[in-house]
Amino acid sequence: MKELNLLVENYFSPALGATDILRLVEQIMNEEIYYKDPEEGDPEKVLKGPISSIGKVADDIIKFVKRKFPPTEDEHGNTVDGYQGADLRYVKGANVLVFTNFGSLEKRHAAIEALVTAGYLSVSADKSSANKEIKRGEMYYRATTNFVNKRKNGNEDPIIVVFEEGVSAGRLSNKGDIAEGIMGAAMAAAFIAGGKPIDVQRVKEILKQLSKKKDTSDSETKISKSMTIKETREDGTIDTITCTVKLQRGHFDNLMNPDKWELLDGIFRAVVAYANDEETLEATRAIATNGENNKVEIDSDGISNQKGTKIDVSIYVDGEKTSLGKISLKAGSTDTLGQVGGSWEGMSFMFDKMFGIELDSKLKEDWEKAMARTPRVLSELVTMAAAIYKDAEGKIRGKLNPKGPDAEAELDMLKHIANGMKYQVALDEKGVILIHLKDGDFDVLDFALLEEALIENKIKLTSELVQDTGGTQKNPTIKIIAQPGTTDEKGAKLKKGTLFTVRWRQGDGGKMVKNYVEKKPYMVKLLKDLRKKKRAETLRMRHLQSISSTRHGATHLREKKEIDSNK
Repeated sequence: MKELNLLVENYFSPALGATDILRLVEQIMNEEIYYKDPEEGDPEKVLKGPISSIGKVADDIIKFVKRKFPPTEDEHGNTVDGYQGADLRYVKGANVLVFTNFGSLEKRHAAIEALVTAGYLSVSADKSSANKEIKRGEMYYRATTNFVNKRKNGNEDPIIVVFEEGVSAGRLSNKGDIAEGIMGAAMAAAFIAGGKPIDVQRVKEILKQLSKKKDTSDSETKISKSMTIKETREDGTIDTITCTVKLQRGHFDNLMNPDKWELLDGIFRAVVAYANDEETLEATRAIATNGENNKVEIDSDGISNQKGTKIDVSIYVDGEKTSLGKISLKAGSTDTLGQVGGSWEGMSFMFDKMFGIELDSKLKEDWEKAMARTPRVLSELVTMAAAIYKDAEGKIRGKLNPKGPDAEAELDMLKHIANGMKYQVALDEKGVILIHLKDGDFDVLDFALLEEALIENKIKLTSELVQDTGGTQKNPTIKIIAQPGTTDEKGAKLKKGTLFTVRWRQGDGGKMVKNYVEKKPYMVKLLKDLRKKKRAETLRMRHLQSISSTRHGATHLREKKEIDSNK
């Protein structure tokens, strides 16, 4: 009997309790996982189950591999740890288990072969390049389990496993997701400090405290931890600050691993710079000195409603979101604001939302045929994408440069583009601020100001279609170019520049198709300049109000003295 058969009985649950049912609902989307016995002759007995937890399957796969390949010593006396770092990182859909930290392709192939021999997995005997289980060199990186997802309509979908190389000591899983947790810790430290500057060490201390807390997530692939600190202020009031971080398990592990923090040094310094920014200090100081007992909640949520919101860090004071409360975070060199897949519906929605144009329906049939082809023909995809982008750019150019002196039409297009960019950053939510963390620095971008910035600078927009080389293929990109009608302080006409781009990209021979909306430095400068100007105006008004208040107080005091002297 194969080793798997000794473990199978542990998977089944004759009666599921309420907690188990809820867990199954989350994990397998209201469907059920069964073991499909490959040696059972009776068709009525082939399916066994349902199993108590899909996570149990993953755990047993990992345990078997670690037991099969224990740590050894090489010829130089160095320890070779086998697969001791192997782990399940996430579930992709309802039918794919993705494992990571399995090392090189050679190691992954060896693990799969051992799992096939033990009866855990099966693979196709086809060693050609057409076999999707083969990565290269006739070596496997994915396989099929003996478990199936039984749908309500009776269909049975096999559960697939994918083995990934994973993250080495000198690499990070996803810097952007990890940054969300660092920002949450920094904002917690900022509110605890109550308007006083913080440093990187304080943020790391918050993370260390948080890592010791209990995981409250019901998911086996996600982690959620919270910590609460009560801070007594100088006036005797007590503010309660709660910091919650929710991330995919792999990202959370990287966040809480001090050995990885050197790789995150630029982000640590950037979030501290933001926490010590004048506006942030002002907001945190106001809470600390308002003479009230406040409840502050910082929620860094990288797992909930990922498609329904662009907010990465939320901040609440007494249940209400603050002026700092809706943060969308970017980290590193990325310019991407939004993206859609390669479906006709997705691209049509993007161009309509961004520019108010409708793609030529005659292109739809050929595009969908190209996307549906198995395998896809890359040259065909590129040709069709170029045709779609050419159609789109022509219509955009026509709206940006309407015939005749139709200033109102141009203004409407500016407003449409501004609203489209706001959607890329915030979807339909109001008050979302984009914070882009760079190496020790940050940009705060409020896209609600974009329309005003374009109009104030008398921006005239044009478009340009380019095809940049990607390997041997040319991928289409639409550039939206800004030409200001204003001049600088010396009277010189300001230079034009690219405001943003919409670009088409493919990967893995056309298996992946994406459309990206990306900000460019010209847009960043426009938004930063206007925000700086508005901040200066706010401070000036406060100064004038302060002077007025002081003068009023002095006048009142003088009048009081005159009254007293006449008594």
